[in-house]
Amino acid sequence: MVHLTKILPVIGLTLLVACDPPDRQADVDGTRDTATAETDRRVTAGTHRQDVQEAWRDTRNRMDQRQSRISERSEDLWDRISDRASETWRDIESGLEGIGDDDPESIHQSRDDAARRLAELEAEVAEAEVSTARTAEELRDVSNEWIEQVESDISHMERLLPQIERSAMARDRVDLDGDDLRDMRDRVREMRAEVQEAVLDQEGLERREDLAGDLSDLVKDAREARYRLQWSQPRTARR
Repeated sequence: MVHLTKILPVIGLTLLVACDPPDRQADVDGTRDTATAETDRRVTAGTHRQDVQEAWRDTRNRMDQRQSRISERSEDLWDRISDRASETWRDIESGLEGIGDDDPESIHQSRDDAARRLAELEAEVAEAEVSTARTAEELRDVSNEWIEQVESDISHMERLLPQIERSAMARDRVDLDGDDLRDMRDRVREMRAEVQEAVLDQEGLERREDLAGDLSDLVKDAREARYRLQWSQPRTARR
């Protein structure tokens, strides 16, 4: 079987120069247009490529860490995930080739697509790992690892959101607020309770598939939201 790190390409990085900032307008509509245009210049094609390259590298590293656990339970399953990873990267890379600072909308479309595709891939790994757990203890440990990652994503978004709420420029491109994050926290608590109940149930392993599906959805939603929120900010403002 081909190791994942050997089949996944790494993109080259070409930094593009941002356009000059737009003229400011006195009226409300003009101010909003200026803010939106300024956002488009702060999130350039070059910085977007950097963001996606780093996200892909992090995703690949997390997949490598879980390869042995999944492949020893089902080599065919891991091969399918590896194939999906290669397909995902080819599609994302193709999208990156078509973006440019002269077409800001292409940057945002590529950003949203990359966030979705990377989140889907990671969710697929989570589902595979949980659904192949062999014991109740392993089911608990694996599920909790993924839940902790979701909690880390939520905490990161909670730190970023106040900055974005203070910026009209970033708000134009972010569809997320505090209520959404509280709802996600509620889903995490429900997921923990489901896992605990399954572990205590003598027939808990029979519920692996359902747990894996629910957790996969949670991982996808949290990871995609984190990417979209994080990438809406200029790199120098992410703390």
